[in-house]
Amino acid sequence: MKKLLLHTILLFATCYLANQAIAAPWGFSHGMNTELLVTKLTGKAPNQTCVVDEKDAAFNEMLPDFDDPNKLRLLRLRDSGIDHLRLPIDMHFLYSPTLTANNDHLRADNVGKLLDYISAVNDKGLNVILDLHIARHVCGGNFGDTYSQFIEQKTKIVNGEEVYDPADLPALAGRHDAFVDFWRSLATQINLRIPYPNKVMLEPMNEPKFLNKQDDWLQFQDRLVKEIRQAAPQHRVIVTGSYWSNIDTLVGKLTSSGDSGPFNPVTPYIDPITGKLDDKIVYNFHFYEPMVLTHQGADWG
Repeated sequence: MKKLLLHTILLFATCYLANQAIAAPWGFSHGMNTELLVTKLTGKAPNQTCVVDEKDAAFNEMLPDFDDPNKLRLLRLRDSGIDHLRLPIDMHFLYSPTLTANNDHLRADNVGKLLDYISAVNDKGLNVILDLHIARHVCGGNFGDTYSQFIEQKTKIVNGEEVYDPADLPALAGRHDAFVDFWRSLATQINLRIPYPNKVMLEPMNEPKFLNKQDDWLQFQDRLVKEIRQAAPQHRVIVTGSYWSNIDTLVGKLTSSGDSGPFNPVTPYIDPITGKLDDKIVYNFHFYEPMVLTHQGADWG
């Protein structure tokens, strides 16, 4: 089995914010990550197309079975007790700011394939977490390990020290706008085409870094949540802290990893109509201690 396939994710059994317990939504108790979609570019510029590379699908039980009309893998997972899949997606597979038809930058073919698959998963009795999760090399580019490297300010070396590059700020604003537009556009399509909003949760980004910049992440996450909730008001949205979704950044612990922190906590989201906690927001942290146990055999950590 290839790397990055099956690892335990402790998502949101019960999280306490503002002295209120928020239980995990029904149908999201026993989940499993699928493999990140492997993508490639076909054709030549400027008409290159980003498509799924399924050459390993026959050998990999963790890849989504897009082309199996019977969805046998889904049935096996459901019968084994799995109630939801955490389905990693990649922004650049689904979205290109260079597409201009009707001012819609979504790659319609790829988005259609994804939404058809989500509907099939739901029809087979499984729920879905749609998780933005990066591949280092995807669609002809090197986008780093997480999307933090897309939406964080770039750095440069000055006198042997790594510092944030002020020259990147104009481009950073453009990347932020593209990221928000991607989620607004995708959430709009999900809202229109997925008939069971209680069966699909949206996770804007896996494990944001924003090292020593928790407030920057929280501000940007607030912007994302507002746009997604407007575009897909019945779908739950998963929010998290920085430092790879560390529990310390979620609840506002003073320090993490020795010299990091203090962190401001993720502020509970309030429904503007009811004045109560927004029940469409799910609070997420990743916890893998002890690493020697949870990452046995892993070659990426």
